[in-house]
Amino acid sequence: MQPKRQEEDDDTGLAPAIECISAVSLATHDMARAVRFYRALGFSFRYGGEDACFTSFHAGTSYLNLITQPVEQQWSCWGRVIFYVPDVDAFYTRALAAGLRPDGLPSLGRAVFPSHRPGRP
Repeated sequence: MQPKRQEEDDDTGLAPAIECISAVSLATHDMARAVRFYRALGFSFRYGGEDACFTSFHAGTSYLNLITQPVEQQWSCWGRVIFYVPDVDAFYTRALAAGLRPDGLPSLGRAVFPSHRPGRP
């Protein structure tokens, strides 16, 4: 199924269609902790590691990238990234088994929000 394209004010009348997200990059103050977190969730390691300043994981056909930022670099909101998983209950159980504490139970929208915020395992 092709997404419906919306008209724009240009000559083509078509807006470019975004087919998927190729990669998401997140900043962290603690690469080792972030790498352990995403490995515990089942992300497939590709490049970098706990001692690297850049790490990349496979996320299906896309990538999740982590980049180290100095502790002086502060941010008030990092946003939210949503990954599709075929079985959110199994994903939630895996997170609990890895000692993670998701931000709530799987919801009616079938979402669970694991967190790697500072100070939380």
